[in-house]
Amino acid sequence: MATGQINLRDMAQGMGETVAAGIVLNFARRSVMMDKLPFQNVDTFWVRKWLSDSFSEANFRQFGSSFTTVKDNLRDAQDSLSLLGGQIDIDMALKDAGQKEQDLYAYNINAQSDRFRYTFMDRFVNGDKVSDTEAFNGLSQRVDQFVADGHTDAKINGANADLAATSDIRQTFLDNLSDGLERIDAGESADDIGASVILTGREGYLSIASVARREGLLDTSKDSFDRTIDNFMGVPIVRAGTKADQSTSIITATETDAGTATTGGDNTSFYIMRLGEPYVHGMQIGGPETPLDRLIDDGVTHRVVFQWKVGIGAWNKRSVVRYFNVNPLFN
Repeated sequence: MATGQINLRDMAQGMGETVAAGIVLNFARRSVMMDKLPFQNVDTFWVRKWLSDSFSEANFRQFGSSFTTVKDNLRDAQDSLSLLGGQIDIDMALKDAGQKEQDLYAYNINAQSDRFRYTFMDRFVNGDKVSDTEAFNGLSQRVDQFVADGHTDAKINGANADLAATSDIRQTFLDNLSDGLERIDAGESADDIGASVILTGREGYLSIASVARREGLLDTSKDSFDRTIDNFMGVPIVRAGTKADQSTSIITATETDAGTATTGGDNTSFYIMRLGEPYVHGMQIGGPETPLDRLIDDGVTHRVVFQWKVGIGAWNKRSVVRYFNVNPLFN
């Protein structure tokens, strides 16, 4: 059962644990995508929804006659949460007041926060429960499932477009991005673009910024941390960042033409999303926590254990569009 949605900044303000609150706030401060992503509080590791992808038409009736029976076909959608976390051990002496080495404790807490962030963002895009059964499925797998279920609009094939080649190709690139924005559910208002964010890698980000700027389709805005965010047609462009090694991009520029492998090619992808349930959103039980933060039985080791019962959901088939097979600029 769902109990509401909350962003990371508000989550941190409401947390009693100062260590966990600092970690959560660091997520938002260091990752624009995580700052934008709303989290839904649930009370179970297995979330189940009954969904209808289309509705039968209402009908008229004659006086004295009954309405025609309408019955929509519902599909069963299920998702699960995973246990993300880790632990750090430091010598208790490094926590003594007045010790310069006390900074090492703070350093380890910040490092743990970064480990969470790198891992979460990687799985947010590339998570695959087949290859990593303990994690959750990411955007790539969810788009593939939408297509497998018959919603082919969830993918736009860039046809190995080389953005460095010609002006016509770059114009088609912008056309496809605009098409992707239109494929996202507009919700209750037909005038609403619907899309909340365009997520891509470094090369993809530089490509949109370069091409759109020349067409007057790039503007900027400020977020809650006073960061300047580039926008394409009013939709924020966000970089997914790197994995924990701080060099391997989460959304690479080495994808194959099929968009199914992240190495061996020279292409990249753009994920256009609408955020918030029933669209792309995080799910959690209780938020990040430190179930253990104390001296352990050996008498000399202070252990901090971090845990986040977390997953993502995307119930609406028009939640996300993957524009792939694009050879970016600056590759």
